[in-house]
Amino acid sequence: MPQIVTFTEAAEAHIERLMNMEQAKGAVGIMLTVPSKGCSGLSYKMDFMQDEQEGYEPVTLNNGRVVYVDMAATMYLLGTEIDYDTSDKLAPGFKFNNPMATGSCGCGESFTIK
Repeated sequence: MPQIVTFTEAAEAHIERLMNMEQAKGAVGIMLTVPSKGCSGLSYKMDFMQDEQEGYEPVTLNNGRVVYVDMAATMYLLGTEIDYDTSDKLAPGFKFNNPMATGSCGCGESFTIK
């Protein structure tokens, strides 16, 4: 069975930068959820997790940081690789290479799955 999600070195480095800024404010990690949103139905959401919560699967990165994946979202994320793309200097951001996604809306805000 593939991992729920994996992270590129660039994504791990960016999470490290984010956590260095937020850890003093009480963040214990990053949480990843897949809420219903947008014209294609689903979207990716990453935010800081202030306290460990039930219903999240911890994924420990190579740098020791932890991303907490919403267990209700695992069926939409299985095998996804998360990268941090800086090629667009005006809009860098996390990019999700999801093998289960079959399409996305025109603006890229949401996606559909198989």
